[in-house]
Amino acid sequence: MDKARIAVVGYGVIGRRVADAVRFQDDMEVVGVAGRSASFSLRDAALSGYDVYLTDSPKAGDVASRLVSARGTLTKLLGLADVVLDCTPSHVPQQYLAIYQQFDRLVTIVQGGEQHEFAGTSFNAFANYEEARGKRQIRVISCSSTGITRFAYALDRSFGVRQVFAALARRAADPAKPSQTPHNALTPTLGRSHHAADVNSVLPRLSVFSQSVDCPTTFGHVINFQVDLLRAARRAEVLDVLESFPRVVVGSGLRNTAELAEHDQDMGRRRRDRPEIHVWKEGIQVEGTTVYGTISVHMESITIPETVDCVRAALGLAPSKWTSIYETDRALGIAKPPECYHRKT
Repeated sequence: MDKARIAVVGYGVIGRRVADAVRFQDDMEVVGVAGRSASFSLRDAALSGYDVYLTDSPKAGDVASRLVSARGTLTKLLGLADVVLDCTPSHVPQQYLAIYQQFDRLVTIVQGGEQHEFAGTSFNAFANYEEARGKRQIRVISCSSTGITRFAYALDRSFGVRQVFAALARRAADPAKPSQTPHNALTPTLGRSHHAADVNSVLPRLSVFSQSVDCPTTFGHVINFQVDLLRAARRAEVLDVLESFPRVVVGSGLRNTAELAEHDQDMGRRRRDRPEIHVWKEGIQVEGTTVYGTISVHMESITIPETVDCVRAALGLAPSKWTSIYETDRALGIAKPPECYHRKT
């Protein structure tokens, strides 16, 4: 296989980021973007140079009829592809599943809005890369779960983790999206939130408990941790581990998610994206075998490199997960020094 041929279905918050990320990879190419004929996102896809296909029949006056020269139907696009990245909203992929399954060799990758049972295999590049090899349906875990997994996995590799407690303050909606949380309210999930089970779908042996509160903000999630290690550690040791780990930024001086967003914009990050988790250095405290910490997760972009790695894992395009993670990070401009990727497991 010269280059993996990728079809993107849905060109919204995740789809446009995924398409651009694939475009930067040396071993992949976007063969087309599909969406509803009435969606203005199709115009954006066409303006970005992607071939556009339709998931429904165009009607007079809609976007596809007025502003886009569509190349054909979703079925035609899938015939050109090795992998379909379904980036449509939660529960929509089920509508297309029967179409995807008509193509014997097509790999279907969906996002964390779907349940684990939809695909039977959930994915995180660090936690279970090898599990995706040869699978035809895979789900990339959600944004918050990706953040929890990265933080916990980094500590578990170095110290061993007995258990994790994660308390999430979640953004109520993406920018420009309607929110189900009232403007002047915090909406708690009572009892255990779904994030712990999501993390366990890729790290099944880890003991995790999570709680969450939806907050009227759009800049990102904040997650507070209490992580109990298998051995005592020093704060300097923990910081060294986090600073050397890919897709983790340890920063200081930025006080809140708004300042983080402004910083990312000033750093030239397109769309103010931050595929890495941001660890507040000031928030890392260690007492014996217990680590306390606070991170921020940019919900719109954190799963993008994971999705790229999922393609390589499914198709066997890289000899190891660390090779894939490095190649993805290098292409996206977020790579740390190469020695951060020279790991045995």
